[in-house]
Amino acid sequence: MQISDLATNFYLNESQVGKISRAEATVGQLKELNPYTEINVMKTEPTDELIKQFSVVYVTELILPLKRIKAIDALCRSAVPAIGFIFTLALGLYGCTFVDFGQKFTIKDARGENLSSYNVVLVSQANPGIVMIHEDKKHNFAEGDYVKFREIEGMNELNNTEPIQIKVVDKFSFSIGDTTKFKPYTKYFDSLCNKI
Repeated sequence: MQISDLATNFYLNESQVGKISRAEATVGQLKELNPYTEINVMKTEPTDELIKQFSVVYVTELILPLKRIKAIDALCRSAVPAIGFIFTLALGLYGCTFVDFGQKFTIKDARGENLSSYNVVLVSQANPGIVMIHEDKKHNFAEGDYVKFREIEGMNELNNTEPIQIKVVDKFSFSIGDTTKFKPYTKYFDSLCNKI
């Protein structure tokens, strides 16, 4: 670890400069972030056999040669099941991230937005059923998004369904498919739907 590292990592302190690596200096604090995740510092280059033991491999910076980083990604991609591979670089004012979870990995939220909750005011008994949300908050759903319902009363069958793909009607409503066999919706303003 060098003195310049102190400017880019708040887990480091001056007493550690020249004595231990950045990884050794930060591993304790990283473990505190999630005690259920095993974090270890490797002092040698990871072998292919070691890499195959993980479900996700995360490489930071260019500590390894770029050719080796590409080989690790290829190894992760060819594993069955595929091993997730994440590579990041912090380059001063900017950085980049490369993510590869294999050819069969499906991204269901291509826009990468946070999950959203909306108050449901009405669900029609129709085919397709129309869900109306409270007028104080326009939804940010796009065609093909999925929602999950909770605390629905009357039409409580919605609470037990798998995520439902929607079709946008307007900024305050969307359709969810056939609801004609469900009981009538009865609870207003306390029912929620969540974008997933």
